Amino acid sequence: MGAESRLYELFFVARVQQGSAGSGQSCGVAASNGSCGVANGSHGGSEGDSSGRGGGQQQQSALFCKFLPPGAGPLPPEDNLSAFCWPLGVQAVRPSAYLVTAEFTFTLTGGDGTRLHGMCRRTHDPTYRPPAAAPGPGGRGGTGGGCELKRLPQVICILSQYCWQPFFSKVLEIADQLLAPHAGQTHLPPDAPAALFLASLPRLLVAAGPPLPPLGAVLRVPLPYSAAPISVERMRRALAPPGAPASAMLLGLSADAIELEVGAGRQHVLAAARGVVCCDGRCLPWVR
Repeated sequence: MGAESRLYELFFVARVQQGSAGSGQSCGVAASNGSCGVANGSHGGSEGDSSGRGGGQQQQSALFCKFLPPGAGPLPPEDNLSAFCWPLGVQAVRPSAYLVTAEFTFTLTGGDGTRLHGMCRRTHDPTYRPPAAAPGPGGRGGTGGGCELKRLPQVICILSQYCWQPFFSKVLEIADQLLAPHAGQTHLPPDAPAALFLASLPRLLVAAGPPLPPLGAVLRVPLPYSAAPISVERMRRALAPPGAPASAMLLGLSADAIELEVGAGRQHVLAAARGVVCCDGRCLPWVR
């Protein structure tokens, strides 16, 4: 598949891990494939001062659930991708009892001017297990179990040369609900529900070409089997023809498929600069 017809370059989930300085990582939950999950750490809504943590503890970001489509091109280093998932820095991420799902975008610009757009969805990390509360007076749990209400965030991201934010927003919303069976794995198995869904998108796009369908075209994407029902609002058309009836503004949604409009919406970019990747004043070199 040529670069001009590749829908995306990489899908991944960024999570916060915690380890001891100068030693290995300390895992809060063991992944199903033996890799570390996450540990005492972060907050997705308001990232603030990371002081007050245990001495010698350093947070770091790691990528999970990675999925590359066939023919994916060269990619930025994983450390750079992780950095843009936490704009204020991973050390500023903290647990929170009030974690609201949020979406944002960033743009990476290579030395040759090539751009990749990252569409991100920040939600709670289902693999996180809160640390045990410190014993209080009389040997009881510290804060009455309040720690259990706090959750870590994760950032689900898809990299693409196309900044189709509403299109990929729906893709991430569906993928988020399909990740549970393999949430702790580093790479998605080919038969994972999320992998089957993601793999179908480039094929459908090419079939509707050539080489890409026009903006405003509608793709009917089959939904893979899931143990839990997939809940997603119908996509509202952004490129509906003038004078279209109100009934035509909402695309279809059934138990078996969802309709997505190609290229809906306008470009939203946080920052881009030749030869570097920048976000919220933080810049890192990227050489392809």
